[in-house]
Amino acid sequence: MIIYRNQVLALASPADVQIRLFPQGACIGDELVSDFDHNKLEFVTNHEVTTEQLEAIEVLDEFLTELSGSDNEVFWCDPEPLRDDPRWNRIRELAGAVLQCFNWKYSRPEKDGATYIFDDHVEINIKGVENKSVRIKGGQN
Repeated sequence: MIIYRNQVLALASPADVQIRLFPQGACIGDELVSDFDHNKLEFVTNHEVTTEQLEAIEVLDEFLTELSGSDNEVFWCDPEPLRDDPRWNRIRELAGAVLQCFNWKYSRPEKDGATYIFDDHVEINIKGVENKSVRIKGGQN
């Protein structure tokens, strides 16, 4: 439950918080939605979820699905839409409704500890460390 809650918190967060969750060069919007989508089925299958809670999750999921597709690549991969596209504000509102249905109070989401592999380096997001990633270049630490 903690992992899924963190993913909903990330979707409900302001753009500056969302951007700090991932290393520079990551496709932030896509990462946020992939994390949410990846764990949604496991969460609703393995936890007691009320009809109201399930509906809130489904409304958010449906809105995200409407925005999917290659036509929206800039929306998902460029950090600027996170700041100024009204669709991201709607995503935050819908994620906030999910938080409210579960009586989850808003707090800053934690980094996920994931490893990101880029063409020229690898970055590991460190949980609990704000704005820092470990950069490994050419096999050096």
